[in-house]
Amino acid sequence: MYRNFYYYVPMELTDSYSCCLWNKRNFIVKQMLMNTSNEFFDTASSFYNSMVGFNGTVDRRVELLKSWLPDLPARVADIGAGSGIDTFSAIKLGHKVVSFEPSAGMLSSLNHFAREINVDVETCNAGIESIPEMYDSNFDVAFSLGNTLALVEPSKLAEGFHRLYAILKPGGKFVMQILNYRKILQDRQRIIGITSDNEYTYIRFYDFIQDILQFNILRFTTMHPGERELITTKIYPYTHETITSMADNAGFQTLRIRGGLDGRVFDELNASDLVLEFLK
Repeated sequence: MYRNFYYYVPMELTDSYSCCLWNKRNFIVKQMLMNTSNEFFDTASSFYNSMVGFNGTVDRRVELLKSWLPDLPARVADIGAGSGIDTFSAIKLGHKVVSFEPSAGMLSSLNHFAREINVDVETCNAGIESIPEMYDSNFDVAFSLGNTLALVEPSKLAEGFHRLYAILKPGGKFVMQILNYRKILQDRQRIIGITSDNEYTYIRFYDFIQDILQFNILRFTTMHPGERELITTKIYPYTHETITSMADNAGFQTLRIRGGLDGRVFDELNASDLVLEFLK
């Protein structure tokens, strides 16, 4: 069996650069290392919904969100909404949602889908730390799911908890989900997932580089895999101790720590996810 061997050929040695990967068959792989997660997701927005199986993911998320959202219609903030999986899930449950997303590309994808299904969604191009003051004391619940906050650098995340506290009504709740990085750093499994659509194959994987954790998406045409695209961004492997400390400093009370949206017990050495619920 033929095996590929890759060599990095840097084109620009800056914080944000592109390079080519050449193998012995001279296939070219376009690689882009991003300064920010916004740049990463601006690029990923063109294929993200196909990669994750958008419609099926929404259907599954509706069931999982029921135990975290009020029974009666509420005003909900989706923090780091991405292409809208959780936004549309909460809307299906009868809630009024405002979607906050720092990536213009992902927000465009969300708005495009909303027009396709004729749903009115209020959106705001802002990260967690820069939610406008006009939304203060506006929401019954805020949530950030799907590992969004692991892409936010510590200083911005700490400020973001203060903004979350401000936008919630008294007695409001914030629910967040990230991956359990204590387990990830312990196991050091590089491959996260491999999915395909009618045209492309997508491989999501980690790089463990000393104290740095990088998240990558490799995309290639399934029938003609010679030309490929690789995008990379930095992950901040937060633990539940770090998160609860930030939340406490912002004024929150911790209500629940779970190992998944299905409510399973959190075991830091075995749980795949870390889910926390906070009360204002």
